[in-house]
Amino acid sequence: MGEVLVGHSFDPDNTLHKWVRAHANTAEYAPLLMVLIYLVSLGQSSTWVWWFVILLTACRFLFVAGILFPSTMAKPNPMRFLGAVGTYIFGLGLCLALVQQALRL
Repeated sequence: MGEVLVGHSFDPDNTLHKWVRAHANTAEYAPLLMVLIYLVSLGQSSTWVWWFVILLTACRFLFVAGILFPSTMAKPNPMRFLGAVGTYIFGLGLCLALVQQALRL
């Protein structure tokens, strides 16, 4: 591969590439999840909803750690997997909580 003059290397072992991917993924998910958490917080919520908010946040941190800490992004790792699966499960749970709140109106 040639020299990179602008941007960064796309080598999965490159530290800057890992930081860029972690930032880009967070930029994709954080706004949607912020709005979802905000909307859920407007109504009366059960205790499980707040646990889902906490676990969803923990999964996002776990996902980012799964990108940054391993030596390469080329191989799957448990932190990234659990972070991604948890994001989907707890995010879907919060979507269902929002629908439940909307049906109560």
